[in-house]
Amino acid sequence: MNPWAAWPALLVAAALALAGCGAPRPVAAHHPLEPARSSAAAGLPGFYALPDQVAPAPPGALVRHEAIPAPSGLPRGTDVVRVLYHSLTDTGADVLVSGVVVVPPGPPPIGGFPIVTWAHPTTGLPPACLPSLEGASPIPYLSALVKAGDVVAATDYEGLSPGAIQPYLVGQSEAHDVLDAARAARQLLGAAASNVVLVAGYSQGAQAALVAGQVAELYAPDLFVRGVVAIAPPASLDELVPHPLGSKPDAGLVYAVMALVAWAADTPGTSLGSAILPDARARATALGHECVATAAAAFAHLAPDAVLQRGWEATPVARALEEASTVGRAPTLAPVLVVQGAADAVVPPSGTTALVRSQLCRAEHDTVTYDRVPAAGHGSVVAAAAAEVVSWIGARLDGAPRPAGRCGTPPRR
Repeated sequence: MNPWAAWPALLVAAALALAGCGAPRPVAAHHPLEPARSSAAAGLPGFYALPDQVAPAPPGALVRHEAIPAPSGLPRGTDVVRVLYHSLTDTGADVLVSGVVVVPPGPPPIGGFPIVTWAHPTTGLPPACLPSLEGASPIPYLSALVKAGDVVAATDYEGLSPGAIQPYLVGQSEAHDVLDAARAARQLLGAAASNVVLVAGYSQGAQAALVAGQVAELYAPDLFVRGVVAIAPPASLDELVPHPLGSKPDAGLVYAVMALVAWAADTPGTSLGSAILPDARARATALGHECVATAAAAFAHLAPDAVLQRGWEATPVARALEEASTVGRAPTLAPVLVVQGAADAVVPPSGTTALVRSQLCRAEHDTVTYDRVPAAGHGSVVAAAAAEVVSWIGARLDGAPRPAGRCGTPPRR
């Protein structure tokens, strides 16, 4: 028998059958599928098809879920579940979001498994780029977290509707999706999941994690956020592009243009004409149909002054997006770990240092550990900081005291 295909229907029977083999993890009853679904976005499996009609529900409420194979390297008995759940847009509208939940093997501890909710880096704007299409494989540190006894929830962010694109770098939207993934995991697992949560993310996801930490107390008071990890966080839209506009290719350009394209697509009446040069608009709007590898390759040879208008940062579309994407404008109650590669060519290290010292520490009085990793670039910093990140997460979830020392100082090694 295929345990993945049969898993949802056999939860109760399995619990009875295993009664003599140790206490099984309780899993909440399977949410029935809706009677009617619309078509999924082009190329997506039927799981991602949105219901023709769905009533608004509390953030984190499950719509459907399905068991999928676990990646290699995880402990035997680890469950991986693809989920579709309710969240809220940045304007407060109900929206359906997909993701995955990874559950450690064995019985939960008293109070339930703690949850690490992961915010992914840039994958691309269209639904074809959803990380959960690859199951749980894209999640870094996954084996270490599962072995430590952590549930891991990973959102795809909103943008599932056919023809839709993700509201890229819109911090409030991303933060809701990240926190609601933890809520979805709690509904899936029932008493086996704790309300103790740690938020972590990389690149785009680092921005999402920081905003999630800022809004968690008001948006998700049912979750007890023990810590926030932000790896290579873009502090604002402006820092992705040099000022004045350069005449040489720049690694951050494609991400700034992606954000502008997504904002214009999601905001009626918004035009890119004042921000993007006429000769570059076709190339820019194509980003709404491409995943990140294709998009980055297409912009690799383009200089900012060949794509963006002079004064683009003062245009209405850029100002609105800057307001929605900037982090560090509210306090975070939980301790924060910020990790930055010193050789990052996408997220300027100087911008991250200014974010930590001027905004998080000085303006918001947060408790921040700042780990600047020598020689690490944007693509290598996750692996380079693995030991520090996993250790820091473990300490927070184990209830260790808040990190001591001056805000923004490097961790003790």
